[in-house]
Amino acid sequence: MKHTKLVTSMAALFAASLLLASCGDPTDTNNSNSAGTPDNSAAITVKIDSNEYQTTLGKLTSLLESKCDSGTNYNLSFKANLTDASFGELLNNIGEVVNWSNLNVSSLDLSGITGATVLGESVFQEQKLTGISTLKLPSSITTINDYAFSYCSELTSIEIPAATKSIGSGIFYRAEKLANVTVAEGNTAFVAVDNVLYTADKKILIAGAQTATTVALDNATTEIASAAFAGSSKLKSVTNTKNLVKIADKAFDECSALTSIDISSVTEIGASAFYETTSLASIALNESITVIPERLFYKSAFTSFTIPSKTTKIGDRAFLGTKLTSIEIPESVTEIGEATFQSCDKLTNVTVMGTTPPALAQYVFRGTSAELKIYVPSSAVETYKAHDSWTEYADKIAANPVN
Repeated sequence: MKHTKLVTSMAALFAASLLLASCGDPTDTNNSNSAGTPDNSAAITVKIDSNEYQTTLGKLTSLLESKCDSGTNYNLSFKANLTDASFGELLNNIGEVVNWSNLNVSSLDLSGITGATVLGESVFQEQKLTGISTLKLPSSITTINDYAFSYCSELTSIEIPAATKSIGSGIFYRAEKLANVTVAEGNTAFVAVDNVLYTADKKILIAGAQTATTVALDNATTEIASAAFAGSSKLKSVTNTKNLVKIADKAFDECSALTSIDISSVTEIGASAFYETTSLASIALNESITVIPERLFYKSAFTSFTIPSKTTKIGDRAFLGTKLTSIEIPESVTEIGEATFQSCDKLTNVTVMGTTPPALAQYVFRGTSAELKIYVPSSAVETYKAHDSWTEYADKIAANPVN
């Protein structure tokens, strides 16, 4: 009897769970009802090179597998009226065939798709469609999410649809052959100038073609958006920055060829903005900068650097792996983050101007030169040596000979 009751109770709980699942959680904005589910019965016209076929979303994978040969290059185009969920499933199905059947899609024409409004984050990378050299987007796309075209290493051109009103960060990351960036006629939110994508008023630079070696900012530009040039391994210089006031996080992340940019007018700068700019040998910050963000100059190439006199905090790993030989830390600095100067193996001279030791996180000077000397005000030598966060460097601390 107890066993029967237990089974009955479990069955009731199972039925209740099914009911809840079918109804969805009204507080969950990501449940299947609100996000939508793919319509596998949606009619699709598929063109494989010059041959056209009629199918449905649910049968698309089977069609592509039956009509395409492994290792062969194909030009694919699609016509259909799809919801965002169905459009996502379309790309997923194409990606599955490319991945599992070893197909090569060199051209992907999605301009015949209507209804779809969102291009997902890192969508072509996730669906293994990074080998396409020619891509046409649905004209209905209103939103292009972060890193949408990332790692599309063969893509040479892209046109932003007229309907697009929102574009995320890093959309061209590692699209190494992307040379031509245009915006469709009628778009009121964005404009392209010399293959650089801006907001319509040109105040914000959104992203630039990855093949560019030099970029001259528009006179109206005051901001470079997050990851705008991330991964642009050919970019050497950025000019006409006189009106620039903001550089967002990761703006020049991994711009390994960058050697020249004047950011002296910039008063707001984001984390990792110059991460792994391994050819950048000289740069100066505006004196108003109070916080040097984390990983700002991670592995940059400069041997000397002036920390602004109003800086109060140096973020984690801000100068990790740089070629610094010496650095002066102003009296204004009260906090130095974790591993700030770690692996600066040429760093032999650190001068700290404050009589009160700044708070020092762990690993700050790990991997610096064995000859490292830390000079502090003569009146504060013993204070530094006794300070909890500085005591491990006591044998390197000495009086500054000039004060």
